[in-house]
Amino acid sequence: MILAKCLNVAGKPEEAIRYLEQVTSASPESVDAFATLGQLQLEAQQYEPAVRSLERAVELKPFDSGLRYSLANALIAAGQHEQAKPHFQTVSAAKLQLATINQLKDAVTKNPDSADLRYEIGWRLLKFDDPVQGEMWLRGALEIEPDHEKSRTALVEHYQLTGKPELARLYSTNQ
Repeated sequence: MILAKCLNVAGKPEEAIRYLEQVTSASPESVDAFATLGQLQLEAQQYEPAVRSLERAVELKPFDSGLRYSLANALIAAGQHEQAKPHFQTVSAAKLQLATINQLKDAVTKNPDSADLRYEIGWRLLKFDDPVQGEMWLRGALEIEPDHEKSRTALVEHYQLTGKPELARLYSTNQ
């Protein structure tokens, strides 16, 4: 990504785009490459390719509200206003949930043994921000209260959705 960004800053956005197209072709799971490519395509007013690149980035990292916001802007630029709406709505919902997470984290400092607070933080992180951190908070709730059903259910559903059946099985039974 650094080379592409340097090419762009040096006034060679087309070279940067060509380079990133090669990177995404060779590394179809690279969120950063698709996100950077989409941004450069958007800046170069290549709206349809920008939409495709940013859609792939969102597909790879659906909880990233920054990527969704970029995709929504690319859709608007491409004249696809209706398709942009759900992405803007997701971004708005994520902002609200992230504000709630910050409040809940403050509450956890006052009540560190609350499995319920840890669950509330965990499921929000899973859905709206950072699944790895969400898993950590949900596992923390289970450390405090091993029979915390909401945390267990959230982990099982998350692992089923992310193709980790062995972890789903592990959390579907009491540890």
